[in-house]
Amino acid sequence: MGKRRAILLMSLTAELILEENLRDRLVCGVADPAIQRRLLGETDLDFKKALHTALAIESAAANTAQLSSPAHGDAPYVVHHVTTHKPTTKKWERKPPAHNRQKPCFRCGKTSHTAEECRFKDAQCRYCHKEGHIMSNCFAKQKAEKGKGNRTHQLMAPKENFKREQSERTYNMFSVTGPRPDPIITHVEIDGKALLWLEVYTGATLSVISEKTFQEHWRNTTRPKIKATKDRLRTYTGQYVKFLGVITVRVRARNGVQHDLPLMVVPDGGPSLLGRNWLSRLELDWGEIHQLNPPHMEKKMQNHRLQRALNKYAVVFEDSHQAVKTKAAKIYVGDKAVPEYYKCRPLPYVMRDGEQGAG
Repeated sequence: MGKRRAILLMSLTAELILEENLRDRLVCGVADPAIQRRLLGETDLDFKKALHTALAIESAAANTAQLSSPAHGDAPYVVHHVTTHKPTTKKWERKPPAHNRQKPCFRCGKTSHTAEECRFKDAQCRYCHKEGHIMSNCFAKQKAEKGKGNRTHQLMAPKENFKREQSERTYNMFSVTGPRPDPIITHVEIDGKALLWLEVYTGATLSVISEKTFQEHWRNTTRPKIKATKDRLRTYTGQYVKFLGVITVRVRARNGVQHDLPLMVVPDGGPSLLGRNWLSRLELDWGEIHQLNPPHMEKKMQNHRLQRALNKYAVVFEDSHQAVKTKAAKIYVGDKAVPEYYKCRPLPYVMRDGEQGAG
């Protein structure tokens, strides 16, 4: 029994010494000073912990370099730009035969090791969030960039990662930036009180208003409740539009028929859009819409606001000048105020005869 215990103790001691030697070799031999400082600052550091920490820091540095590259940053897009790469192999250098070449590792793209020996075997990709490879060698990223390469006269932003539920519906909302014709604007009566100016937009599947317009339109009345919905809006470039929810409003058509229609509410400000879901239910006067140019439309909107103010404060604009009976005015004069007297302005000779006749 004593011999077995001694042998077991010797084997355990040898394993511990081996672990310590491997740990020391790893800490002293690492080439990155940042990783070395991190390992030296760890307490109770063993070989497995040191190896895992070093691989994690190296993987994070590689992914950070990919994210900070011009392809993922705010660098301007290049149009009609073609790059060519000349071969650097000299004429007298001979490439090894195809059967002797080692296939690149599908995890990191290097040929110095196999996929089973790759240190990024358990790393998580920052593009598709799957384990087993890094972002620089992600098949999903390469496929997405390959699809963009054959398009001409088109600029597209990087796609956003999103998770889609099974029961949600996705609608397209096309948006074009740059010079474009003036929008086609019409007015629609909503909830039987005010006219909401909407931009006729056949590229939008759903009708949309901004949160600012929503608060202004129902400022003095009960606002409809914003309900959650699984419908989603997507732009032409594939980006999803964030929205607060959907409200149900009563819309009066041109022929007097009322419809209860959904209206999406998006955060921040922006134009109100009349989408195809409303166009299929409302009868718009297209002849009047085509005759309205932007100056005429702006003048009509100003006249509408002016008429609304005149109706609201009709007493102020009456022709009869009556004294205000319900309010009392008081003039406050400072204690140190000194009264000043000014001579009245003399009337011109042309106006004196009229004044004497009136007197």
